Amino acid sequence: MTHRYLFTLGLALVFAAPTFARLGETEAQSQARYGAPVENSAPSRGKPLLPGARELTFQAGDWRIRAAFVDGATVRIEYTKVRDAETGSAPLPQEIEAILAAEKDRYHWREDAPPRGRNASRHRDEVPSRAAWIRSDRARALLHGSRMIIESRNAEDIEERLARAAAPALDAATAPKF
Repeated sequence: MTHRYLFTLGLALVFAAPTFARLGETEAQSQARYGAPVENSAPSRGKPLLPGARELTFQAGDWRIRAAFVDGATVRIEYTKVRDAETGSAPLPQEIEAILAAEKDRYHWREDAPPRGRNASRHRDEVPSRAAWIRSDRARALLHGSRMIIESRNAEDIEERLARAAAPALDAATAPKF
């Protein structure tokens, strides 16, 4: 590649960064940024991004953005570059940096070890994480093949709370008797 091409690509990514969604953003803010949500066509394999959350999918150029909203705010965001999802390739390093810069807020990112234990099991049928970052407020960014997932520091706690709320209460009258 020529230096001119790389310079142009770098400039495009710097100016494109403000178009990415943000953790903590409301549905109205996301819709103001992207327009009306599109039909959920993300390669989710039928899995919600955050079970029990309100999920919207947006299209921004070559990017498909799924956002999970809980209590009116974005808790988990999935970025997928459509072309890369079709080929299974990961986003370019410059694209990853642009997403991290857009999600930086007043904090800073540092590389972290990919999740293990319960964090890893959430995506066990997907391509294993190749990279992970942690923000100074403990928000996380995980790269899974062609997708990048950004989640708030309390996303897992919220996920557990939503799962408990969705589970039917088992009382003495409905409990099986053996």
